[in-house]
Amino acid sequence: RPTELPKWFRAEHLFLFMIRHQTSGTILFQGRMCSPS
Repeated sequence: RPTELPKWFRAEHLFLFMIRHQTSGTILFQGRMCSPS
């Protein structure tokens, strides 16, 4: 089911992110933001 993405995303600290296949749940890509400044 489609979801609306936020218009703004503010990252002020370390975070991890992943892109996954919606049907299978398989993680296709992952990364981390170390220094968002």
